[in-house]
Amino acid sequence: MKKTFLVLLVLTVAGLSAYSGSFNVPFQFDGLREIAQNPVIKSLDNFVPVFHGGAVHLPAGFQYNGRRFIGYLTLALNYHFGGLDVTGYHIVNLAIHITNGIL
Repeated sequence: MKKTFLVLLVLTVAGLSAYSGSFNVPFQFDGLREIAQNPVIKSLDNFVPVFHGGAVHLPAGFQYNGRRFIGYLTLALNYHFGGLDVTGYHIVNLAIHITNGIL
């Protein structure tokens, strides 16, 4: 049990150490389109129709990819609680990656 805990601790500390300097880095590459310019994540109301088989209505040029529902939902929750402050997005992203590393 102690060995397992040590491995989990090392993975967590390594992830935090590697990415702790990135929390204030602005959106890059697909972050601009998928977060900063994405109308899907601007309202949690866009996720209610999905549960009922309805469609999300978006401006021209944007598409809703239903296969990325959880990803878009986490981005929408980030936007809801922190707007476009990059720190929250980076913290959630790091937490998801560390959790997947542990799993």
